[in-house]
Amino acid sequence: MKHCYFLINRKTPGLAALVISLSLFLFSLPAQAIIFGDGDFVPSQWQSQTFLTQTSTAMVATMASGGNPADFRAVDLYSSGGFLQPMGRSMIVDLNTTAVVSPAAVGGITQVNYAEDHYCQCIGGGVLWGPAVEQGGSYYIVPGNAMPNAVSGWYNESLTGLTGADFELVDVNSNTWSNPAVHTDFSAAGAPVTFGYVRAKAFIANTESGLDNWGVAVNESAVATESQTWGTLKGLYR
Repeated sequence: MKHCYFLINRKTPGLAALVISLSLFLFSLPAQAIIFGDGDFVPSQWQSQTFLTQTSTAMVATMASGGNPADFRAVDLYSSGGFLQPMGRSMIVDLNTTAVVSPAAVGGITQVNYAEDHYCQCIGGGVLWGPAVEQGGSYYIVPGNAMPNAVSGWYNESLTGLTGADFELVDVNSNTWSNPAVHTDFSAAGAPVTFGYVRAKAFIANTESGLDNWGVAVNESAVATESQTWGTLKGLYR
């Protein structure tokens, strides 16, 4: 018997259609799938942590219009620096405080699928995007995903089949923004994990970016079923 748990905030009148679509999709999901999604971004349900060098800044806020559609999460990064001065670095990890999984309670996390819609006015260098987690007071990201310097309009990105080894400890001074030697513990012995996303940049400039339709699928125990990406699942209710 397959089980699937959903915690989804959507800003659409078609919520019933969403639930029906997700229900029909259960047979191609791994057992015990836990799915989190947010398109409303109620401020009280999000908590951010900044990692800065020099005089860089990072700010995030929920905007009521301009998303894909309506509400979205707006992130402003400023990397300081100047002539003969060290280059500043700016990172923010934004966590959904309702998106928490205890590996001990589910027998360990074997796979994480991630998706988001985003846009970027990335003057002065691309912006790091992707999933982020907090575990035991430490923050972890999946490095290596950068938005182009300038993107017109919203577009969807997804990462699938992520394991604990893909999440690396945040290190704002590292060229990859992370320490590849330290990872999350998704085993049954691991502490509770809170999910969110990351934005980071280095270079002298202001950068404005937005996030909408954030989603995480946590699959603790895989079964032999048809393989589907989280992006495909999201496409059922867009």
